Amino acid sequence: MTDSPNPVNEADDDISAHDLQVAMTLCSLTYLDEADIAPVGQRRIIREYLARPTLPMDGTWKLVWGPGSNELNLWYIAQEDTTGNLALVIRGTVMSSTAAELGDLDIKPVPPLVVGTPADVTVARGIAAAHGHLNAATDPWSGLTAWQFLAGALAGAPTRRLDVIGHSLGGALAPVVSMDAMQRFPQARVRSFPFAGMSPGNQAFSDWYVGSLRHQTHSRFINPLDIIPQWYAGLHEMRNGFPDGGAACPLLVRLGLDALIAYMAVEGIHYAATPNALEFVSMQYTGLSWTDQCHAQHEHRYYMLMTGMSFETIEQNFPIPTPQWLPPGWVV
Repeated sequence: MTDSPNPVNEADDDISAHDLQVAMTLCSLTYLDEADIAPVGQRRIIREYLARPTLPMDGTWKLVWGPGSNELNLWYIAQEDTTGNLALVIRGTVMSSTAAELGDLDIKPVPPLVVGTPADVTVARGIAAAHGHLNAATDPWSGLTAWQFLAGALAGAPTRRLDVIGHSLGGALAPVVSMDAMQRFPQARVRSFPFAGMSPGNQAFSDWYVGSLRHQTHSRFINPLDIIPQWYAGLHEMRNGFPDGGAACPLLVRLGLDALIAYMAVEGIHYAATPNALEFVSMQYTGLSWTDQCHAQHEHRYYMLMTGMSFETIEQNFPIPTPQWLPPGWVV
């Protein structure tokens, strides 16, 4: 089998390639046993995976809060044993739920649920609603919200690092939640890991968020062939289909995007992608339809590969029985 490329050619000021592998793996744990809505099942499987020495966390992380879920939105908090650093990890959209998918389509601009937000800052209403659901979620074992737990955890160590991590919808929420964390805990070292996320807010939000990143160069981490990061701010690029002879965007999808673009223009709705994205090295799958290519490029396992994790490690821990997952261009 060919070797996995390491696309992380240049580390952030405070974010290494290994940090990205840990963060993307922590994201992937939120998708395990996704259909099991019982928190005891989710808690068990996240704990079990955190203890695996074969994953980038090296078995040194433990679950310290949650998972807490509310209205199909879920997050959990893990802590690294040796440093005490914390990670607040946000799940993406539950694709089996029509209600969850409709939330991603709610693009009406509203102020975010963050104390101290500048007056001109807005985010998509679907993002704000998901943020509100997470804020209200409690740990069934302690009865605490995530913010209540973090207030206690950071009280004795105000400069402890807090990583806010998410993929897909979680990647759209991560910048908003990062701003919330910075406002709540101004002395904490908050790092933001938005993978594959939609653009959550307007230009004022982008400026506020990027200007607040004190410990990192890149504001988000994306596959340039993934259409989800084009949602809200790059709809014109989305309708163009895949480059270099790849699958064209279907006519009905193009018509829907044209209608949405026209609606946003009439309503004066504008979204802005945050700059300074780290774009992973990726390639197209051959012979896939536009829809299947979209799913494949957004796949969390592919994002794990693009951070430099080996195919063998991913397949061993996150297998897809049918069809077997295989990176594009690879042969066994």
